[in-house]
Amino acid sequence: MTLQFDKFINVFFYEKVPTDNSLYSIVTPSTGRKPRISLSAEYFSSNTLVNIELKITNLSLDVPITKFKYVRIQAGYLKGQSTTMDCQILFAYMERPAPDSIMVFKILKGNWTNFNLFRYYGTGLKGTLLKDLVKKVCDAMEMTFIEDSSVLAGITLLKDENVAGLGKDCLHNILTAYSIDHDFSLGFLRCFDKKKGITPPTEVKLNYLSSPIQQEAGSSTIKAPWIPILEPYQVFSVDSNYVRQSFGGAIAANLVGVPVKFICISYKFNFSTVEDENSMTIFAQNSSISSTDQVAMELIKGFENSRIVSE
Repeated sequence: MTLQFDKFINVFFYEKVPTDNSLYSIVTPSTGRKPRISLSAEYFSSNTLVNIELKITNLSLDVPITKFKYVRIQAGYLKGQSTTMDCQILFAYMERPAPDSIMVFKILKGNWTNFNLFRYYGTGLKGTLLKDLVKKVCDAMEMTFIEDSSVLAGITLLKDENVAGLGKDCLHNILTAYSIDHDFSLGFLRCFDKKKGITPPTEVKLNYLSSPIQQEAGSSTIKAPWIPILEPYQVFSVDSNYVRQSFGGAIAANLVGVPVKFICISYKFNFSTVEDENSMTIFAQNSSISSTDQVAMELIKGFENSRIVSE
């Protein structure tokens, strides 16, 4: 019940990069009639960022929508998890005129225009740490640098890197040359290892599923209500009762409720304040500790416990 009636979406429009002072805002009240707002998006880890569609119904604005260049979206569950997304508006249009108006905003999580122009000539960089160069460029562009699993540790530049032009492109080209997985968002650069996944600051656990998990060749398709804090390549868990695993040619299911861990490769979702619409489809792979390994450990543990009892 909570997943249906506890939903909210707050929207704040800006003429410049989001600050505390918005041109116009729409806030979902905790009680009473809610504004009709819907979100849909497809999340994937890429320097091309995330496409999001925002729809607002039956709302008349006293500000021309052409003035809105950026938007901050707060969405999720009033008594549960939520997220804040700072986005750039690509374009907006009226899908249906008044009185039953529908305003559509095509937006991107992050910044579509390239980051600040930056010029740094790399003479003498050969042999220095790649991490030092990345941090120096990020600092110059006032970007926050995040490193997961120490993926840049010990990597030195093999040649003098000529960092010139648009900073985001330079960082992307250099990190790609050294096979470093990375992801851009508005004001952030994250470097990580796709095979290990990203450990989120808050545990991400799917407590509800919309249908059985579809598994094939180490990959899984998982359908559930939207989890606002989930990001691409984050590690998340599902109760083992929802997971069917092949173990020694046999199907092992409904074992001890130890979470089975997955890595989110990408996902898409639809979410609305007033409709029943609340769905998410995750495309995932088994984490470095595979689901089969966890099943094996549980079987071994169960065998050892039974032997202790019999003795």
